[in-house]
Amino acid sequence: RIGYSACDLNTGVNALSGVLEALYAREKTGKGAGISVAMFDAMADLMAAPVLFNQYAGKDWPRTGLRHNALVPYGAYPTGDGRLTMIAIQNEREWGRFAEMVMQRPDMKADARCTPNQARMENREWLEGLIEEIFSHITQADLQARLQDADIAYSSVNEVADLVNHPALRRIDVETGKGVFSMPAPPIRNSTAESPEYGSPPAIGEHTDSIKREFSA
Repeated sequence: RIGYSACDLNTGVNALSGVLEALYAREKTGKGAGISVAMFDAMADLMAAPVLFNQYAGKDWPRTGLRHNALVPYGAYPTGDGRLTMIAIQNEREWGRFAEMVMQRPDMKADARCTPNQARMENREWLEGLIEEIFSHITQADLQARLQDADIAYSSVNEVADLVNHPALRRIDVETGKGVFSMPAPPIRNSTAESPEYGSPPAIGEHTDSIKREFSA
């Protein structure tokens, strides 16, 4: 399970897209439109690829967590210091560099159990066990230095505290009736506004009357 309410949030994102689409259409045609977004539809849209795979290939994608259902190695791998690093090997060129520079096992580059990717899929349990055994003797910093040198995509699997203290996290201060709260900044940046100002969040029921007047007009 992912750590936030994907159903609620994705429905909201789709609702926003629908509102913007309707506003644009009204601007062009003069005709307004009502929109509706069902939570079921919002989540079914995210499942389009697995649905097609089931319908036309007759197969189901397995539940893989952070793994990839068609690529190996691809997933979160622990190091000796207990940290997780997400690694994505997406082609044979990357596999060769991974075997030689990251695993430090150049003999694995052409091993029939490891190339091409289909062979790695068939031998996934053995290969991932070997990778984890090798990584158990190094730290996350060591591993990520090797991945950087090998030009292989990777990312730390962070805890919430890591995000709170991340140097790239942009913040805004929001004034409330109980003081100022520091929050992650909205992801959209407007080129015409360097530092947008955000007012205090409305109190419960503060705009009830004005909204009623708007929709009764």
